[in-house]
Amino acid sequence: MASVKVTGRHVVKPVRPSPQKTLFLSAMDIMFACNPHNRRLLFYKVPIGRSVDYSDIVGRLKAALAEALAHFWPLAGRIRPPSSSSPVYSPTSTDEFTESGCRMSLECNDEGAELLEARVEGIIFEEIEITGFRDTYPFFNDLVPWVDPAQYAIAPPLCIQISSFECGSFTIGIAISHVVCDGTSLWHFLTSWAEIARGEKLSLEPVHSRTLLKVDNPSAEKAFLLAENVQDDKHDTTPGSNDLRVFQFNKEAVKRLKNRAGGEYSSYEALCTHIWRHASLARSHLPGQKLAFIHIVNTRNRANPPLPLGYFGNAVMWVATVATAGELAEENFAAAAKRIHDTLEKCNEAAVQGWLHWLEVHGRNEILTSCMVINGARIRASSSTRFNVSAVDFGWGSPTAVRCPCIEIPGKIIFFPGSEGIGNVDMTIALPSLVMQRLEHEPDFMKP
Repeated sequence: MASVKVTGRHVVKPVRPSPQKTLFLSAMDIMFACNPHNRRLLFYKVPIGRSVDYSDIVGRLKAALAEALAHFWPLAGRIRPPSSSSPVYSPTSTDEFTESGCRMSLECNDEGAELLEARVEGIIFEEIEITGFRDTYPFFNDLVPWVDPAQYAIAPPLCIQISSFECGSFTIGIAISHVVCDGTSLWHFLTSWAEIARGEKLSLEPVHSRTLLKVDNPSAEKAFLLAENVQDDKHDTTPGSNDLRVFQFNKEAVKRLKNRAGGEYSSYEALCTHIWRHASLARSHLPGQKLAFIHIVNTRNRANPPLPLGYFGNAVMWVATVATAGELAEENFAAAAKRIHDTLEKCNEAAVQGWLHWLEVHGRNEILTSCMVINGARIRASSSTRFNVSAVDFGWGSPTAVRCPCIEIPGKIIFFPGSEGIGNVDMTIALPSLVMQRLEHEPDFMKP
């Protein structure tokens, strides 16, 4: 039976002091205050015939991390909850605070990131690799640090675990605070860390001016969401246990799905249409049940002016495509794809501003919470297919695969670039066991 034994624990601090002490957090950052750290797992296979010493791996990664934190210094700080004595943003400052009011902030005190060393026992790397990393194992959860969201005020925003296999291959598990950054910024950091480990200069310096997303005069009149409160399916009697699966779509399958949609839509839109229609059928919803497919949209190029390319932080909005189960069952693939496409097309400058005003005025109210809480009537997707995963090469080659160690709630989907090559997509999804069984027995779903 596979197990993971932690053999070392370190605090890694930046090699240079952070340039400022307190960082403003935008509403897009603060909305994730109740969320656990995002967790990702990267697999690295040491090439046959190449000898790599584990202590050398840890030493290089640790030294590179200290340098990386000097560039990405918010990751070495600590989140500070709002209180009567906590600083609040001042319109007369840039990213500094004054001593009045209450707002969550990021204290850049250089307390450092946590780095764990571990050893995997009871399983060999090739046993996982032979399946194309399709199988998920319970011990994956032990390869990535877990941070209790209730401890966000004292926990490091960044926790990393390097775990070695007997053959010399290894994994890097990342747990990163969603208050500090989103997926785009996470992969920016990982790519930069790898560049430093290879002895290169950063190809893109991070930009830490989060006041670019500040709303000067929050207004209820300007606040709106591209979402609605879709109620739970009261007729859903699916048993409680959940299964996690990785479905792999090669580039030919993705192309067929895009052609089925009329050839006008993106790979993401075609894949979302595919899973939404099939998951709805597998759930056996009543025809009148409203369903929502929730997208996490990068707003960097949708703001006016666009955010700097290296913007480090959260710059995402949540939007929902809504249809009834009957509509999804009756309309063709292209019509369902158009629903998703039209929703994403609405994510323009006005929508970004409406989202920011909403967060400042209402916070995580009932409607927004309904988007964040997934149930039988809602599916939520985030996409990492556009992130340059292959660039996270620390000197021993690109990741063989990227996975989530677990997905705590059913209905959450995460897309990764396929481990089988460019153009392929790996989709990780959690669903109730019975629903997953139905999905896996759908020939058109498995091989579109």
